[in-house]
Parts: sequence; structure tokens; C-alpha cells
Amino acid sequence: MPSRGSASTDGAGGVGMTGAEPSPLDGAVDAEAFARAIDTGLGRPILWLQRDAAGLATPGRDALARACRHNTAYDPQVEGSRAAYVFEMLQLTGEERVYRDQILSALAAVTEYWDARQLFALAGLFARQGDAVARQAMYDKFVQNDTEQRFTGAEALIALDGLDGLLFAVDFIGRVLRADPDLWEDDALIRGADEVCGREVVQRTLDQARATNPHVATYLDRVEQARRSWKEAAAQRPDIPALSYGQLRRHLAGRGSRTGVFGLQRWGEQAAPAALERAAADLLREEDPERLRAYLHLFRRRPFPFAPGRLLALAHHEDERVARAALVALSQVAHPDVRRLALDLLGSEDSDGDRKGDAVELLVSNYRDGDHASIETLLHQEHDRDALHDVGFGALRVLETHPKPEHTRALLILYERGPCSECRERCVDQLHALGAVPRWMLEECRFDANTDIRSKATQWAQLAEQ
Repeated sequence: MPSRGSASTDGAGGVGMTGAEPSPLDGAVDAEAFARAIDTGLGRPILWLQRDAAGLATPGRDALARACRHNTAYDPQVEGSRAAYVFEMLQLTGEERVYRDQILSALAAVTEYWDARQLFALAGLFARQGDAVARQAMYDKFVQNDTEQRFTGAEALIALDGLDGLLFAVDFIGRVLRADPDLWEDDALIRGADEVCGREVVQRTLDQARATNPHVATYLDRVEQARRSWKEAAAQRPDIPALSYGQLRRHLAGRGSRTGVFGLQRWGEQAAPAALERAAADLLREEDPERLRAYLHLFRRRPFPFAPGRLLALAHHEDERVARAALVALSQVAHPDVRRLALDLLGSEDSDGDRKGDAVELLVSNYRDGDHASIETLLHQEHDRDALHDVGFGALRVLETHPKPEHTRALLILYERGPCSECRERCVDQLHALGAVPRWMLEECRFDANTDIRSKATQWAQLAEQ
């Protein structure tokens, strides 16, 4: 691909930088950079294709084909579908038919859940353009029912054909359920259909179908059974944040040590100082690993009220989950020994990505001027995708808690290298708050795989032009 003219870095309203930051949109584009940008979900590949789709070499085509077959999001459950993002690139190539054939072939064979969902969505985009073969491929694959999670693709049929897609899906699901009385089914499909078609019309349609179709009736019976079971189970679970400390203590003494993390965190956030001190005193005496973790979770967002010696020791506990919970609790504690632990862990070759990510978060309450340089080095050095995400997640907490102009470089590195589009959005938000979003970044963010980034970039660009 040919080179592109330099992008201006001047601007207002959160756009612009002091100093010359080279634009990654300039210069020749190699296949590795193209593939990496697609995997990350940057808007850059779309701009490159807008500029010179005909110059897309074979390795670039291979990278795009791979992005069709696989959802490359770091965490698809959080980041959502990449289908619209990928489809936009396919349209720019002028070779939609070539990629469409590959997509339908991959759809027929896929078993991995998140890949299947993306392939269904891509096939659906072709079907909306009147492609009858793509439409039939979606229905055929749904009936194959051979992916990791049963009945994958039902949501795509509803998105494509509304109530007709819903009735086809629940009829098929009901047939499978009638053949196996031990199977259950939740109400996720109905809730999704409510969002697409409207709750009242969905309920009316299913009630009418139930009266004449035994498969739909079976499906709805199993859904209702599942709902009753969930309600009964929920009624038996205590509302952790609403418990007094005495009640919580008794709960944790039993099997309640397996209580969910965020219920315990909320209890700690809401607790009166006296109750929190009682919990801290019991933590000092506790030895059971399961209960230790539960007590530590109480201090995820509230500082431990006593000297941190016990927590520092627990940070080296033989149970990795206890050690991690202790590090999270220590991130709320401002103390020279906590800072020393952070630096020791960051400098240790034995610290893995999780450990270094937790160590970075210790600087949230123990930050000193100049720490941004160490964070920049860490972000440059990490090459493992998971480790980079862990370190980047911790770094974002530090940079958001201590917003400073000198953090711009670390944020740019994380924007460029971080694998997660949710974290990238936080990078862009922080750069905007610092008035340090480069023009080239604003331009490519309008085509990011993360639709929230797209919306923000469009809004900021409009404000900058006013």
C-alpha cells in the first residue's frame, strides 16, 4: 500500500498533543501490522483499505479471512461481536463473494462457540442483502446443533427473521428437549427476542404457538421450570451486603466461604468502620484458605484498618488465590512496605502476568512521580497476550487514579499494544481527559471494532470542528 500524508496533531476539546507523535497511518503497511491491527480491532485496517484496497497483498487477505473465521476479540463475552467490523472491511475489498464463500464453508464446519456466533452474524449480514444461500446456511447450521454450546445461532435467526426465526428456533429446541427429559433450557433466548421484537408481541406469539405446537409447549415448560428453580435458589441465598457482621461471620464459618467475590466486596464498601475492624480482626486470626479469601475480598475497595504485615505475608501464601486476593486488598493500602513489595514483584523474573498486574495495582495507593517510566517499560517488555492484558489493566487503574500529562506515552503504548478493546476505550477516555488524543487516533477510532469508541470519536471530532 502507498504512503499517506501526515496527520495533524493539533486540536482542541481533548484532541491534540504537545510534541510530534508519528502517525501509524503513515508509510507502507506490512502484512504483520495489518493482521495485528485486525486482531486487536483497531480502526486502522479500514482506513488502510479505504486508501488502497487493491494493494492488499496475499498475507493481508489471509489475515482478513482468518478474522472472518475466528472472533479475535480478547474477551468476546465482554467485547461483543466483531461481525460488523469485519464485514465493513470485506465490502471495501470488492471481493465479498470470495470471503462469503469462505464464511459459509467455515460456518458449516465450526464447533467453537464464539467463532460460530461470529460466523452466524456474518452470514446474517449477507442474508440481509438478499443472499438466500447464506440464509439457508444459517438455518442448516442451527439444526446441525453441533457446536460446543447447544442451540448456537438461535439469536442470529431471530435477529434476521424476527418472530419467524424465534418460532423456528423454539420448535427445534422443543423437539430436542422432548427427546431428552434431563435437558433444561434457560430464558436467555426469550429475553433476547424481547429486545428485538418487543416483550408483549413475543409473549403473545409464544402463547399462541404453545396451544397448537407441542414442541413449543415443551420448550416453554422447561424454561418455566428453570425460572422456578432459580427463584427458589435465589430465595435461599442470603443478601450478603445486607447482613450484619455477626450474620456474615456465621455465614463464612459454614459453607459460605464460597460466597461470590462481589457480594463480599459490596459488604466491605458499605460496612461501618466498627464492623470493618471486627472483620479485619478475624482475618488476622483466620488460617483456612477458603475463608481467608472471603475475608480478603471484604477489603477489595476499603483500606485494611490495621498494619499491613499480615496482608503482606499473605501475598506470598502458597495458595495462589489467597495470594492474589491479598494483593488486591493491599492495593487499597498506602504504606512504604506495600510500595516496596510492588517494586520487588515488578523486578522479579519469577512474577508472571497475573502477579505483575497485581503488583502494578499496588501503586494505586503508593504512586510516586516518575513511576510512569516503569509502567512504560513494563508495557513495552510484555509480549504474552494475557500478561500484557493483566499489566495493562493494573496500569490503567494507576493512570486513571493519578491523571498526569506525563502519562500520555504509557497510554499510547497501551492503546497500540493492548489486546482488549474495553481497555483501549479506557485509554482513549484518559487521553481525551488529558487533552492528548492525536488526530490520527481520532480518525481511526471512528472505525474501531468497539462501537462505543466509534461513537465517542465521532462526537469529539464534531466538537473539535466547532
